[in-house]
Amino acid sequence: MSRAASRGFRDIAQATAEVYGPVVAVPGLTVGGTDSRHYGQIAEDAYRFNPMIVTREDTAGFHGTNERLSVENLAQGTRAYVRILQNGAGD
Repeated sequence: MSRAASRGFRDIAQATAEVYGPVVAVPGLTVGGTDSRHYGQIAEDAYRFNPMIVTREDTAGFHGTNERLSVENLAQGTRAYVRILQNGAGD
C-alpha cells in the first residue's frame, strides 16, 4: 500500500488539480497487475495513477482489439504527467 500522506501523493493531487481543475485526488485500488509490484525494493510508495478520463466504452477495449484514447485525452493526460514531474522536481 502507498501512503496518501506523502509528498508523491501531494504532487499527484496538485498536478491533477492544475490540469483538470477543482477535483479531489483520493486513494483507491487498482484491480489488475501492474509493474509497480517491482518498485517496492527501491521506493517507499508506488502510485498506480492514470490521468486519463476513461469512459465505459474505453474500458471495453482495454488490452484488446482497437484499444485507444482520443488525441485530446492523450494530450491532457500528458500534461498531467508533465506537471507531476515538475511538481516532484520542485519546478
